[in-house]
Amino acid sequence: MSELQHLRDRVEELEMILGMGEDDVSLIRQITGLTPTQATLVSILYRRRVTLTKETLYQAMYGGMAECDQPQVRVLDSLIHQARKALRPFGVNISTVYGGGGFSMDELSRARFKALLAERLEGMLERLEPQPRKNRLKLIDSRTISG
Repeated sequence: MSELQHLRDRVEELEMILGMGEDDVSLIRQITGLTPTQATLVSILYRRRVTLTKETLYQAMYGGMAECDQPQVRVLDSLIHQARKALRPFGVNISTVYGGGGFSMDELSRARFKALLAERLEGMLERLEPQPRKNRLKLIDSRTISG
């Protein structure tokens, strides 16, 4: 990994911890390796406790874009497939609701996903705790003594 990419990842991580990032999208990307669009889709399904129709999900993701820039609705099928594949190792499932043409994250998957996010956040916060600088103090003391 290049130094530039490392710094970008670190800035994103700190923004997310400080609440300046894209809510949980940054954290979801770090955990799962999903693209920003896929992570946005997972974030929407995670936050909403109801079945979302394809049209509703599409509007939540692309409603703010100019109509000429919006992808076709079929792109959601591909995004759902990729997200399911990435979430499978974590025991998280995105369900298809037949008859209504929608998608949802069941309560068990939501609970697993919440635990995964919380675990990752705790690890990130632990790494940010300042480490004691004993060596620096010893150096200052030795200079004072010898000077």
